Amino acid sequence: MSKFFKSECYYCGRCVEVCPQDAIKFGKKR
Repeated sequence: MSKFFKSECYYCGRCVEVCPQDAIKFGKKR
């Protein structure tokens, strides 16, 4: 479950390791 709680995890719909730049720009950083 730690894989869903990484320090550099971006939330774009759901928490994933890699998100599109748009998602990072309009999304939230964990």
